[in-house]
Amino acid sequence: MIYHASINAADPAHVAQVLAEILHAHVIPAPVPPFPRGSQFVIVGDAYGTMIEVTPHGTLLDPAAPGGTRRDPAASSLGGFHLLVGSTLSAAKIETIGRREGWPVHYIETGLFAVVKIWLEGCFPLEVLTPDQMPSYVDALGAYGLEKLDEALRRLETMIAEGQGRDAG
Repeated sequence: MIYHASINAADPAHVAQVLAEILHAHVIPAPVPPFPRGSQFVIVGDAYGTMIEVTPHGTLLDPAAPGGTRRDPAASSLGGFHLLVGSTLSAAKIETIGRREGWPVHYIETGLFAVVKIWLEGCFPLEVLTPDQMPSYVDALGAYGLEKLDEALRRLETMIAEGQGRDAG
């Protein structure tokens, strides 16, 4: 179970508000210290304590730094991390939010399940499962899908290699 994650944003307060809109969550300013000034907590308020920390761009996690974080304003806004979340919103509503913000939004069909990908501030990929998409995701990766997952992934590999696959997002 993943309970929380942290991401960087050029405008943490604004990104936190948009995330809260998508997740039907609440935004609470993070304590300073230990978090950098401007950091926000997006609190879902569910039974698991699900939260996304939004820290200012250039906040790096570093085990050698005091408190485990340091700033590097020259850090790239692109990275190798993305996050998949569930929402009660429709794909159309998520797309509307993305367009309103001027952020790219894509509908991705992976071959196992579909997601709506919204690129927060144009650089952080947030994948969102809508209520319609959640059953396919759970069927593929949930407890009952694990028995069939490797076989399904090998079929998908073959389809992509033969040019029949779709964007694997």
